[in-house]
Amino acid sequence: LYFATASDFPHDILPSEPGLIIADAYGGEVIRETQSRPLAPARRKAMTLRFARVAAERLLRLPAVTP
Repeated sequence: LYFATASDFPHDILPSEPGLIIADAYGGEVIRETQSRPLAPARRKAMTLRFARVAAERLLRLPAVTP
């Protein structure tokens, strides 16, 4: 989990556990990394399958290119 804020946002009101990204109109930088927590195998599989299905659906919506 990350919070992304502008540079003038008061960072002391945010909790210290999540990561922190400072961003402006041109980009952002990770100031504080978050702790990684491994997913349960069943949840990881479900997320991977959902990602694959959404990617396939988006690919199928693209117009066909004929040579």
